[in-house]
Amino acid sequence: MENILSIFVFLVLIIVTTRILNEKKLKISNNIALLIVSFIISILFLLATKFNLINNKFFIYTSLNKLPLDELLLEGVLCFMLFAGASKLQFSKFINNFKSISVLSLLTTILNSAIYATLFYAITSILNIQITFTTCLLLGCIISPTDPLAATSILNKLGLPKGTSTVIEGESLFNDGIGVALFVFIKSIITSSNSENFVLLVSKSLFGSIIIGLAISYILFKLIKQTKDPHLHIIISLLDVSLCYVICEHFGFSGVIASVICGIYFSYQNKKCERWKMVVDSNNLYTDFWDIIDELLNSILFVLIGLTVCIVPISSGILWLIPIAIIVNFVSRYISVYTSSVFLGKKNIPNKYSIRNFTKLMTFTALRGGLSLALALGTATILSENEYNIILNVTMITILFTTIIQGMLIPKVYRSIES
Repeated sequence: MENILSIFVFLVLIIVTTRILNEKKLKISNNIALLIVSFIISILFLLATKFNLINNKFFIYTSLNKLPLDELLLEGVLCFMLFAGASKLQFSKFINNFKSISVLSLLTTILNSAIYATLFYAITSILNIQITFTTCLLLGCIISPTDPLAATSILNKLGLPKGTSTVIEGESLFNDGIGVALFVFIKSIITSSNSENFVLLVSKSLFGSIIIGLAISYILFKLIKQTKDPHLHIIISLLDVSLCYVICEHFGFSGVIASVICGIYFSYQNKKCERWKMVVDSNNLYTDFWDIIDELLNSILFVLIGLTVCIVPISSGILWLIPIAIIVNFVSRYISVYTSSVFLGKKNIPNKYSIRNFTKLMTFTALRGGLSLALALGTATILSENEYNIILNVTMITILFTTIIQGMLIPKVYRSIES
């Protein structure tokens, strides 16, 4: 318990210090600032270790190595972050853009995974980097899910139209679930533990999650209407998302998608009874609670990503992997979004963007985050040490590059599209 509390103190100390520094000096997205600072801290730890100023028994090393990050992210953090994010979607905007969101989340994720795997395998084969095509497919599934939070926080300050913001956030929320389903399918092929075909797996994951999410959310929101205590409303919402996640994971559905469904359903119902909510929750405790949870968990997540750098084993081909990871990720995302946009047709693209400009925006806002890291860490038991190190290195490179470099370029890219 003392160790867990020490980790929490360390993380919150970084968050508070960085947020104050960012507010006063840096003035960039908080998530980007947190990742930069925690990454710098990791580099300083590595340099201190190299020059024997500290050893590998130092607090940060022992604590991070003992921390089950993949379980913490997938089972302890992700469902609440997804619920909070989905709760912020305006239901009417979501319905209006449902076709765009569903096609982009499904088709783009599948195409992105396949194109990524093909390109990565071709380049690594030429460079004689030892990795199988099946493992490249697994890596494609790990890289495909996107994290819109840092991107949309930047774009909203620049006046991004609400419809476009809804598509970016909605596509990201649902491609997380599709990405996880793809990951489970490819992982089952590698371990030969499941003969279930992909279409059946995705259908089961998608529809099972929707049914569970809607059924439990319907029942629990009925309970909310029976009480005027806003604190109890918050507790019931926590029960809703966590219960749905646990049940879905137990039956082999997607807890990720169920969490999104719960958030959207609660958002819809809260909007329907807005006047009643204003009376029983005049201080807006429910919304404030989920805003704080979202902010805190996201901040902790980005700090953990940056700090993980100091415990990631460096692959022997790292100098080749850096440009490969960056180029293959960008190219595969661009091609998959462009193809999906052509399939959608220009009339279904928000804000009357051209297909080229929309693809450019969706490519640069496709930042990667905690889900990709959690999935990468989850391959340790099924891959050889060499392939695991490659996957972990490529994932970390992609997260750092997309969040920091692409994130910093988003305002410039958006202005070029709007000009």
